[in-house]
Amino acid sequence: MAIAAALREKFERDSVFGLRGALEAENRIKAAGFKTIPVNDFDLWEFSNEGAVVLDLRINLAQSFFNRAKTTGKFLASIDDPTPNRLHTDLAFYPPVPQFNELKWEGFNGSIHRGWEFIPPAQRIPASR
Repeated sequence: MAIAAALREKFERDSVFGLRGALEAENRIKAAGFKTIPVNDFDLWEFSNEGAVVLDLRINLAQSFFNRAKTTGKFLASIDDPTPNRLHTDLAFYPPVPQFNELKWEGFNGSIHRGWEFIPPAQRIPASR
């Protein structure tokens, strides 16, 4: 949600969250003022007023999804995504972990943002005591 808020504030783009999973997460996202859609019904184009989609998925999306996103001018961001989806996004956010160095980035034209400040708190590694 921090990324979606930044997209709203810095890029004047509202975000839609494509979700598959916990109702608790969906409720938190909606409470923060963002829209959600289930991944099974992930039809980006029906959200024509939203300029950005934040992908926090671990499933490969069809190339047609990305082709359509591009032709409709959607801004795509991904969070800690090891799938090929990341190569089609405008922004990619990752924690500073060694696994990042194993990812291939051929054909990626977006920008990568790496650091703990870019990762939702629930995904962060707890600090040592």
